[in-house]
Amino acid sequence: MMKKGNYSRIRSFKDAFNGLFYILKTQANFRIQVFLGILAIAAGMLLNISMIEWCLIVLAIGLVLGAEAINSSIEFLCDKMEINYNESIKRVKDSAAAAVLIVSISAFIMGCIIFLPKIMVQFIPP
Repeated sequence: MMKKGNYSRIRSFKDAFNGLFYILKTQANFRIQVFLGILAIAAGMLLNISMIEWCLIVLAIGLVLGAEAINSSIEFLCDKMEINYNESIKRVKDSAAAAVLIVSISAFIMGCIIFLPKIMVQFIPP
């Protein structure tokens, strides 16, 4: 017999994975960001980035996907709370989307800093 505490932890992980699969299934932007994350991982493998660079890339991917998951949660909640147009709800949703944009721009800049010098060395003769 499983203890209540262990069941609760297992249930929490199951619920989190259910949420992840739901966002993957329903949110096109999340799927695009997962694809871009996979491209960044492939680029890292091809360009043989350092351990610190890997840590930064993984952190950037995690932050973008996490921000998008939070944004989706806020949008789901707002849509449930108010089905009609509401200026306050619009501001909340726009602000959450802005957070994703900020993290995504930061991740893009980080990717450029890491990958562009390595790409230039590969393709531009000295």
